[in-house]
Amino acid sequence: MSSTSFPRRTRDAGSTGRSATDPDAALSARQVAHWLTDNAASLGARRINASLGRRIAPQGDDEPVVWISLSSEWASGRLVRGADGSSEIAAHRFSDGAPILLQRHPSTTAGQLDELADACARPLHAPLPRTTSCTPAAGGAEVGRRHVLLGSAPVRSLPDYVAAGGGSALALADRLGAAGVLDELELSGLRGRGGAGFPVSVKWRSIAGGGPEAGERFVVANGAEGEPGTFKDRFLIAHNPYQVIEGLLIAARVVGARRALLAVKASFTAEAARLTDAVAEISRAGWSAGIGIELVLGPEDYLFGEEKALLEVIEGGDALPRQLPPYLHGLFTAGPRLGWSTHASAAGASADAANPTLVNNIETLSAVPVILREGGEWYRSLGTAESPGTIVCTVSGDTSRHGVDEFELGTPLDEIIDTLGGGLPSGHRIGFVLPGISSAAIGAGAIGVAASYEGFAAAGSALGTAGFIVFDERTDPLELAAAVARFLARASCGQCPACKLGCERIAELLADGRNRPLEVPVLARRLETVTDAARCYLPFQCQAVVSGLLPRLRTARRSGPARALELSPIVGYVNGRFRYAETDRPTTGFRPA
Repeated sequence: MSSTSFPRRTRDAGSTGRSATDPDAALSARQVAHWLTDNAASLGARRINASLGRRIAPQGDDEPVVWISLSSEWASGRLVRGADGSSEIAAHRFSDGAPILLQRHPSTTAGQLDELADACARPLHAPLPRTTSCTPAAGGAEVGRRHVLLGSAPVRSLPDYVAAGGGSALALADRLGAAGVLDELELSGLRGRGGAGFPVSVKWRSIAGGGPEAGERFVVANGAEGEPGTFKDRFLIAHNPYQVIEGLLIAARVVGARRALLAVKASFTAEAARLTDAVAEISRAGWSAGIGIELVLGPEDYLFGEEKALLEVIEGGDALPRQLPPYLHGLFTAGPRLGWSTHASAAGASADAANPTLVNNIETLSAVPVILREGGEWYRSLGTAESPGTIVCTVSGDTSRHGVDEFELGTPLDEIIDTLGGGLPSGHRIGFVLPGISSAAIGAGAIGVAASYEGFAAAGSALGTAGFIVFDERTDPLELAAAVARFLARASCGQCPACKLGCERIAELLADGRNRPLEVPVLARRLETVTDAARCYLPFQCQAVVSGLLPRLRTARRSGPARALELSPIVGYVNGRFRYAETDRPTTGFRPA
């Protein structure tokens, strides 16, 4: 972001006669207002357009930061009290060296300023205000009111979204330019919400870099949600598709893409309809500005959500992951895919062009407009130091009810389960919590773990997409491991023999272990080799979940009836509980003739 210098001298600086760059200088309301008006465009709404009472990270131990109103604008600064106890002037020098001098709005009382100053002295990571009541919302799942991605009610039209501040981030992105947006995302600490938690600013920079010789750029919103236990992306689309699309358009402008694609499963009929209507409204409003927005409807395959397979589907092929990642081998290029392909290269594609393609999760893109509107520092003040912001969680399984909601990162897992799931039915207790099917299960003894990337890593697991499947004390760890292996064996596309054959063999060994002693040495060897030459993360998921349960499998005593556990994607929500897809068919997109 380019810095704007405050005038060296202000002719009417009060009786002190000091330079206006002096943070303690006394300035009239007119001088401050004129300066802000002249420089608002270069400062950007990330410093000015925020709401009263919000906080950003303090710049020093003795410098609490407050939001103070000036006319119709908002900005942040350090409260400066006059000798008479007044709180008329706030000043702060930001990291780019530009001093900001502000005066409070006349309608803001001294008492309100005092209240703001008191609020700023509270711990930085104090929890967001929460409501314990949940109300039915679009898409069927239950959600309480939150302050970042989810509002109190679904956004029904573009005018409603604009009335709530929608569209302002897109305009701000134009004023900041690509470099300014990337700096703001880096400042926010936003990490991808598709499961891996990769820093968003780093990913965007990798796509934007490389120059024109790298080829055309594309951006893709990945809404091909299919991991068991996760329902967040469909809920976000149903709740506010405009915010998703605004984030997608910002991404396209930053990386220089002329085409932006929204990818969801064809079976997501309600969500696809919401996106179709929202794209039409946004296009009529002129927001796209030369960027084509396309909706891609794909198959039921689990691997449709894998970013390299996603590109194959967009190009008309099956959900078969490529060897190279999208930033090295993007859309519509004639370069080698190094894997099975059921379609020809795009006409006119260059063998030399990489066409770097940005693929981001729906939740990730939804966060971008909020971050630009409120400021990266504000977003970083939420959550934890390593996991800033909020995350949309799904709770299902043996809980009293199921639901979707947004929580500040770092919230204890048991609090999320109690809030969304209502605890377990009387007489039962938690046995395991499976964070999707990508990482090790959390045992009952670690149920208070912080829902953050570092918290789950310390517990020997991973946060993933925050889809928490709760199993009660009746759950046999052998059955749980077998259910995960069985799902992944069906989902494996077969391009990598170690994965397909390994997952199938692991599932067989676990199934046999119910009726006879488990062949632990054979199972352990299969777990070591299942990831050999893997082109996607699927076999690593099998390795992580089963290996995490292996110590319990060695000592578990089989007793009582089997629960016949099956894991499958969520397809809907009825009467407080999720509905699931059928599991009696392969989930791979490759179907031999």
